[in-house]
Amino acid sequence: MVEPTKHDLSHLQNLCDELGLDAASIASDLHIYAQELIRWQKVKNLVSRETLPEIWPRHFLDSVQLAKHVDVTSGILLDYGSGGGLPAIPLAIVFKNSELQVHMIEANGRKCSFLRQISRQLGLNCVVHNQRAEELILDQKLAVGTITARGFADLDATFSYCFAHFGANTTALLQKGRGYDEEIAASNTNWRYDLETYSSVIAPDSVILAVSGLERR
Repeated sequence: MVEPTKHDLSHLQNLCDELGLDAASIASDLHIYAQELIRWQKVKNLVSRETLPEIWPRHFLDSVQLAKHVDVTSGILLDYGSGGGLPAIPLAIVFKNSELQVHMIEANGRKCSFLRQISRQLGLNCVVHNQRAEELILDQKLAVGTITARGFADLDATFSYCFAHFGANTTALLQKGRGYDEEIAASNTNWRYDLETYSSVIAPDSVILAVSGLERR
């Protein structure tokens, strides 16, 4: 079993202190999530096997850092290409006692089974959509406050998928590695948007792109 280091727990504690959250409770849920992720990994291939020894910093803390940019009052959180639940499940754990509902889009039925199981096990406010991103139709009563996507698609493709669910108060938090500036330049052919860029506190070469006001050109 891969356990968090003191540095991992210290980083989680600092974030929780900043947001006024209970780090011990969140760490406990993340521990259960890690156990289940590794157990299901044997048959479901939920995340890259090579990254399992770094599951806390590489996956959990990298996901949790998005919490600083999520407004739980603006609507649901909609996660594209959820896979094994990153960043959606860690964020659902962080905001477990809030009004935030997390929706996950995943085309692989076996991965959806895992997402539903871990959501029930941890008592998370999650909805799993077993379908392709371009096929998603949400209840018109739902306002999308936050969109997340991690290792999903380039910016131009991501925008084409999520544009239908982008409202006046929606922010997309997109985690990108090297070459993100090229993706930004390429996306400007088809899209206009406001952009803020935040450095990742976990991966030095990665950023969080906060996109709002998305419009077609």
